[in-house]
Amino acid sequence: MSNRMNDLRTFDDFRLDVNNGELKHDNDPVIIAPKAIELLIRLTSQPGEIIKKETLVREIWPDSDAGENSLAHAVHQLRKSFQQYSDTEYIITVPRRGYRFVGDVTNIDLTQVSKEGNVETLATTDHPRLEKQFSELPVKTPSQKNKNYRAIFLLCICLLGIIGIFLAGAWFSRSPQQTASLNSIAILPLMTFDGLDNDLGLRLADSVITRLNRLDGINVRPTSAVSGFTGDRPELADIGKRLKVDLVIDGRVHQEGGSMRVTVQAVSVSTGDLLWSDQFNGKPDRLLDLQDSITERLSFHLSKQLNQDKHALTKRPTSNPEAYELYLKARFFWQKRSYDSLKSAVQLYRNALELDPAFEAAYVGLADSLFLIYDYSYDTDPALVEEAKIHLNKALSLDPGSSVAHTTLGLIHSSFDRDWEKAEASFKTALSLDPESPDAHHRYAMMLLKFRRFDEAGVLLRRALEFDPTSPGINMNLGVILCFSGQFDQGLGQLEKTLEFDRSFLPPYWYAARCQWQKGEKHEAMKTYAAALRLSNSHDIAEIVETHLPSGDHNRIFSEWIKTWKERKVNPHSIAVLASHKNDVDETLTLLSESIDSGHPWSSSINAEPEFIFLRNDPRFNDLLVKLRLVRQ
Repeated sequence: MSNRMNDLRTFDDFRLDVNNGELKHDNDPVIIAPKAIELLIRLTSQPGEIIKKETLVREIWPDSDAGENSLAHAVHQLRKSFQQYSDTEYIITVPRRGYRFVGDVTNIDLTQVSKEGNVETLATTDHPRLEKQFSELPVKTPSQKNKNYRAIFLLCICLLGIIGIFLAGAWFSRSPQQTASLNSIAILPLMTFDGLDNDLGLRLADSVITRLNRLDGINVRPTSAVSGFTGDRPELADIGKRLKVDLVIDGRVHQEGGSMRVTVQAVSVSTGDLLWSDQFNGKPDRLLDLQDSITERLSFHLSKQLNQDKHALTKRPTSNPEAYELYLKARFFWQKRSYDSLKSAVQLYRNALELDPAFEAAYVGLADSLFLIYDYSYDTDPALVEEAKIHLNKALSLDPGSSVAHTTLGLIHSSFDRDWEKAEASFKTALSLDPESPDAHHRYAMMLLKFRRFDEAGVLLRRALEFDPTSPGINMNLGVILCFSGQFDQGLGQLEKTLEFDRSFLPPYWYAARCQWQKGEKHEAMKTYAAALRLSNSHDIAEIVETHLPSGDHNRIFSEWIKTWKERKVNPHSIAVLASHKNDVDETLTLLSESIDSGHPWSSSINAEPEFIFLRNDPRFNDLLVKLRLVRQ
């Protein structure tokens, strides 16, 4: 990595803020991508010396395959930026060796100098494009004492406005052909500095994503797709290619006393070029007015560009800033999907609703969190579902056109009520309200799976992947559908692709083991089961599997495994899968019946699961399907 011993480096009229990764000419921010800035920091750490290409690539792009291409592009960006202000060629290419920075660099230790009172505060100026738009608005503020929650809430709203106006500026500065090609956007978690909450960047991005998702004609990748890109990350264009978007938006948040400073930039995925970048300083108690002005201007332009309601971006989910901050925190925990995080989300949504009983989005979030606790088998108390229904009804009374509410309602009808007609109607309503919702496509597909409508479910999941291509859940369930339909090789390939996103994601291991077993690769299946057990901290059962695996005595393994899981009161549906591996008809049917009678959410998938094909000629299995309303009596 680059040498960051000094806080500030100056050369001619340029000032390089090493700690914050920012370059200015006089007081004007210079538009440069983060990796190009990092390269500049590295080059100026040894001015006049030749630094080898391989050294720069190794230090700045350690995990990238682009190598020298990324280096050459970053050098080109730096030179192009310098040319806007000076004729001096600061970076010299030394053929077959590397690069040398030839500017006269002065290193300043801001900590030491500030004690002597010799360094003035680095001022900020608006981007030339936005100068007129900001001329009547307060964009510079003195440092003041830190504010309460309102600062974060208003910062979030301001950020939405800034990103929105950047989008508008980028669109309208392009040719019609270029504008038409901008179909998808990814907004990454903002990087936070100066002791700010590390989770704040993701919450801010989630807020912007939620608001921009109201726009028709532009697909904004959901928060689940970008949540993994926190901290150090590869080139923005590389991220954009992984997310299959046209534009990537990135940003940084700094705290300066009582003020917040937000820097936002957009990178074209196709070219890797930095399209625009800007910086904003503002008072926490004035940001709401600023946001309204910017958002109103943006909505006016977008309403003409996309032929939609110009008020789409100006509608606030709540007028209570504290309730909104609680809502953003709740969504952050809801995204994690663990039992503890969902319980935290439930409490935060409740707190938000206490402050604003008319907060429709919080009702939907609360309902979805409660039902996910049930649906993931963390707690299968039916009271959770009944409460979720109450909150959904309240949300729909406030906004009958909520696609998210109809999606969650469809999930409840499918996994709990087993009212398939209502479930399908809810999912279709959700998709009519938001045709680009990955969740609606995903959850509808998993309902169709229960009826062995594999082809239709596959179409829906592939459509969902167009809107959320990196979703582990959607990628995994496409593999599940392929395996359940007998396409074992394709299914295993898709499950392996899912694990490439996150090797610690547990569910694909279970499904891969089941798929291998059905394929006849029993030894490989047992090894995959052992890996899943290790990952889930069930080391004692993993040892049973590994100890008896060389003998090939699978029945002994499953008998001991089943006994242990029964003692631990693991859900009967999962145990039934193990019993099926022994071809034990009676025990498998008994366990499935227990699962259905308990209302376990996984029990309604038995018609599609290949483990239970050997039961199809048994009338008792047909009775179970009748009980589930999957077949008529």
